[in-house]
Amino acid sequence: MPTPDQQLDHLIGLGLVISDREQAVHSLRHIGYHRLSSYWQPFQIHSNGDRDCAFRNGVEFGDVLEHYRFDGYLRSTLTEALGQIEVSARALWASHLADAGGDKAHLDPRLFTGLEYLKNLPELEQSYQRNAERGSPNYSSLSYGRHRSGRLLEDGTGGPDDILPEGFQRPDGLPE
Repeated sequence: MPTPDQQLDHLIGLGLVISDREQAVHSLRHIGYHRLSSYWQPFQIHSNGDRDCAFRNGVEFGDVLEHYRFDGYLRSTLTEALGQIEVSARALWASHLADAGGDKAHLDPRLFTGLEYLKNLPELEQSYQRNAERGSPNYSSLSYGRHRSGRLLEDGTGGPDDILPEGFQRPDGLPE
């Protein structure tokens, strides 16, 4: 296996411009040649399916790193946005159930359709009792959060549209 210095020499031989050799070797060592290779492929001149293609004139290693960093930023931004959508959906779900059945809505099977919901009820009630005994302030069985509301769906037999009573309004901008 070639060292990062040897890998960099190979890339220079293919025409990649290196303005800071130390930074480029550091990046190859800490990010990896193969991970970065998908980011430099758009800068190469491809012919006959050859993997070792020459770089277009003037392409610098910094251009490759810029694409790599942007991809990380995009992934991080999307992950955060999806997390906020998930939290909002769960909070809306819990709020609607609380409006429909109070803090014991989880015990009202009329509020749930299309699920093997009842099989998880004993564990749900035990958890509710444990938290109530601990004196959790404003504890509601509907505020279990991620692992509890997800637990109701883990058998894969439905989604929020199967669980929520009629009249639940989908937040603006969310797809069907």
